[in-house]
Amino acid sequence: MQPTTSEAPRTEQSALTEHLTHLTLRDLLQRLAACEEALRSPGAAGSVRAGSPEREAVLHDQARITQELRRRRHLRRLHPHGEERRRSAAWPRPPW
Repeated sequence: MQPTTSEAPRTEQSALTEHLTHLTLRDLLQRLAACEEALRSPGAAGSVRAGSPEREAVLHDQARITQELRRRRHLRRLHPHGEERRRSAAWPRPPW
């Protein structure tokens, strides 16, 4: 199992976000949840504090993951399932 964003060292965190295009949607959502959890729990041991370099790295990872999810959503809207959607032949068109 790969380390989550909050558990990985800073040099490893940047390597985790370099190849986001090769990850599945589930992996992207899990990494986004890990980023949000790291930002949400300020009192836990090893957490990221406001203004710290670790927090900035987590925010950067979160932004890159979000950007990749938006890119995929946009591509899916342009070409759903890799092909143009065909009209259904099950019913005739309404007269209006």
